[in-house]
Amino acid sequence: MRIEIGSIKEYDFSKIFDFLEKSAEKAKLWDKLSEAKTILIKPNLLGAYPIERAVTTNPIVLDALITLLKKHEKEIWIGDSPGGTVSVKKVWDFTKVSELAKKHDIKVLNFHEGKVKICDSGNHQYPITDYIWQADAVINVSKYKTHSLMYYTGAVKNLYGLIPGLKKSDFHKKNPKLDDFSTVISELYGTVKDRLAWNIMDGIIGMEGDGPSAGEPRNFGLMFTCESAAALDYVASKMMGFKQKQLKYIAASMKFDDIDEIRPGNFVYYDVMQYNLGVCKKEDIDLILAVGGGSVIDSAKAISIGAKSNNDIIDIYLKKAKPNNKISLGVVLTIAGAGSETNNISVISKDNIKYDYAHELLYPTFAILNPSFSFF
Repeated sequence: MRIEIGSIKEYDFSKIFDFLEKSAEKAKLWDKLSEAKTILIKPNLLGAYPIERAVTTNPIVLDALITLLKKHEKEIWIGDSPGGTVSVKKVWDFTKVSELAKKHDIKVLNFHEGKVKICDSGNHQYPITDYIWQADAVINVSKYKTHSLMYYTGAVKNLYGLIPGLKKSDFHKKNPKLDDFSTVISELYGTVKDRLAWNIMDGIIGMEGDGPSAGEPRNFGLMFTCESAAALDYVASKMMGFKQKQLKYIAASMKFDDIDEIRPGNFVYYDVMQYNLGVCKKEDIDLILAVGGGSVIDSAKAISIGAKSNNDIIDIYLKKAKPNNKISLGVVLTIAGAGSETNNISVISKDNIKYDYAHELLYPTFAILNPSFSFF
């Protein structure tokens, strides 16, 4: 399983397409879809909101994905069941799905109009659109946002749109408490996860504050992909700053994928590190402040010496080149026992291969540890 994270600061079609194409290759998506003819794209089309509000999946992300699927000769459907009583046609128009449908000659599906299949999870009976079974595979394309009830909403929560129309409201009314509704979401994921071939999250401009629709747009500059929606959400929510005890539905959803824990080595952060290295060079940064644990500190160490070198950082770690200077590095430790805050060693990973390096320049300039926030 791979979790790919791309640093993309704006809605540039070519950069998004390139990220999706490379991520799909790494995930061996085309092997998985070798016999699939019809692909259903499930974006976040919550309502008729202007694109700049960052409520819904950006159409440029969808355009890049559709273009990639057509390159592989797939028939494409795109569909959702928007919330509330708003006109579905209005939603298609505001989110520019109507334009995409005309441009690519693809079918747009209103889940409220199709057949439903009743699925029993043991605790709940879900009326789920039958389109996910009519299609050969589903690609889930979510939006990176905070949520007023669930704290965070991403790939797993996006699947709630598979329940047509106002039937979603019934689950909210019957399960108003966070823990109860978390069970609704996680068990829905367990019910439909086998239909998902791939999960994509649009976090280039996401939302913070009173989401999923009334918050403020924020340029996170990120995109994510993963075979597991639950694993994607685990990483993305931690990057947003949430603790897993706040997001019980994600932990519960991970169990359906037989995932107990995800360590930094399980996901790719090299591209993000390279982006930050480039920023340090361009902006002539004087100080890097690493706030976190070992992986954060090790990455910051690499950036501190890489930004002062004309060599590729991997060449330095392979001892093909030597660093001769660094940007000052401060550390604010958030866990106990990381060790990297006191030593001259750094470990980074690229394409699931770890590279370690030791050098005098890798000692942090200073480190701060507050015992109240960094105990076992």
